[in-house]
This record gives sequence, C-alpha cells and structure tokens, in this order.
Amino acid sequence: MTLIQTFHGTASNGTPLTAVYAEQPAAAAAFALVFPGSDLPRFVHWGRPLTAPETVINTFDALAPQRVSGALDYTAWPSVLPTQSEAWSGSDRFDVRRDGVELFCKFQVTDIKAETVAAGKTYTMAEKDGYPSWSVASEPKQTPTVTVTAEDVEQCVKLTWTCELDETGLIRQHAEVTNTGEGRLEIGKIELAFSVPADANEILTTTGHHLRERSPQRQDFTIGRFAKSSMIGRPDFDATLLLSIGEHGFGFTHGNVYSAHVAWSGNSVLSAERLPYTTGVIGGGEVLFGGEVG
Repeated sequence: MTLIQTFHGTASNGTPLTAVYAEQPAAAAAFALVFPGSDLPRFVHWGRPLTAPETVINTFDALAPQRVSGALDYTAWPSVLPTQSEAWSGSDRFDVRRDGVELFCKFQVTDIKAETVAAGKTYTMAEKDGYPSWSVASEPKQTPTVTVTAEDVEQCVKLTWTCELDETGLIRQHAEVTNTGEGRLEIGKIELAFSVPADANEILTTTGHHLRERSPQRQDFTIGRFAKSSMIGRPDFDATLLLSIGEHGFGFTHGNVYSAHVAWSGNSVLSAERLPYTTGVIGGGEVLFGGEVG
C-alpha cells in the first residue's frame, strides 16, 4: 500500500485545505496533518491506522474549536509550533530575537513535500542454533516523511519542519530555523507540540534519585502548563524519559496513551499544556541559555 497520501479540499468557511496521511501498517501506527491555507499544520490524528484515510480532510471542520464569546475572534487551535499569530495564549513555545529584540513570527507555508524516504537498513531477527541471529534485509526501510518550508518574510525567519513515521511506529518531529536577514538571530526556545484528544486527562512522568530513579508519578491534566525539566547537562535520576498522557487510570492494558520524548542528551524540557478553549498539547525541546545559539 501507499505509505503516505495527500488530499485537498475546502473547509466550510472557504479555507483551502491540504491533508497528509502517513501510515506504517506493520507497526499499526499512523498520523494525519491538515494545513489550513498557508498556515502551519495541525495534528488531527496520531495513533492507529484509519480505514478511510481520505476522510482526514473533513477533520478540520470536525475538530476546529468554536468561537467563544468574550474571547478572540479566532479560538486557538495549536499547530505543531504554537505561536501568538495563531491566537495561542499559553506559554511561549517559540522564542527568537534579532539583535536582542524579540520577534513574533507569522509563518506562511511555501512548500509541502510528502514522500517515502529510504532511510537506512532494516534488520530482522531470527533464531540460529538456539540463539538470536540478526540479518540485514535486502530492501531499505521505508519512512513516510513530510517536509514543510515556511517563512516570515517580514521578520526574515525561515522554518523547515520535518515529521516522519519510522518502521517502529515512532513519530519524530524536527525543526530547523534559518536567519534570512541582517543581524544576529538568537534562538531562545523551540518547543514542538503534539495535539492530544480531550479525553486525555492524566499525566504520567517519572522522578527519583540514586537507587530510586524512574519512579512513576501521576497528576491530573488541568488547565495550565506542566513542565518536567532536566537541568544538569544530561538526563539525571530525576529526568523523565517520557511524558505520557491518557484517559484517567490508564495502564499497560487499558486506555489510549500518548507519549513525548526529547531526543537530546543535554538540558531539556517535556511539557503538557491546556488552554480553556482548546485541546491540550504535549511536547518539548532543548533548554537553551541566553546567547547560547545564534
């Protein structure tokens, strides 16, 4: 089957839509993105494969938050990189400064590339003489990959965002920022996000110390931000390898669970955040100090 597909349509308010659906059947995993107009994409699904992928184009109207009286004209629906330009009023997740002055970017998508990438070798395990035996498959593993180029021309900031679904079912995001203008562009924070459904209302992380590391702890996913940082230059005994969220009381055999991990060996943060009028997000990123990256 086709591992990645693209669909086009129009929302009920006339907004042109582009949807991308990626699937790894062997891992029973899939994700779907919807691009409204030239905006950054929204995760409308990540989890089990869909039986009718073409219907993801309709999820924009189904999932878009309603306008609420007394609030902004546009109710925030967090993208993969929530910013103020999309009415995100939660914690800052994208902080860049030019010559010390903070920029508030509105990215416009200029290119969407959805393709299957041959990404290295596939290893298969069998048994030989009673012992596990690994061998390299004749065909490379195929990874459905979405590469998005977006830019704020006025602020001279370019964003290249990549999302891939590997053969194990892992969804991986990566963002690269390019300075296209004059002056020094300092990167303060980039926290990518995954949207989670409304019934995901309990957070699971780990904490601990020497001889008691990775001890689980749970709390309700309430309005506001929960963050778990690792700040000693490497993941320590208190660091949580995953931030997981699911329906209350989830366990190894019960409930849908969504997890995020920051693939970085230095200071990092994992976070979960929910606003009063929209679904929650989980994600994270590197923790950078002032002037560290420019």
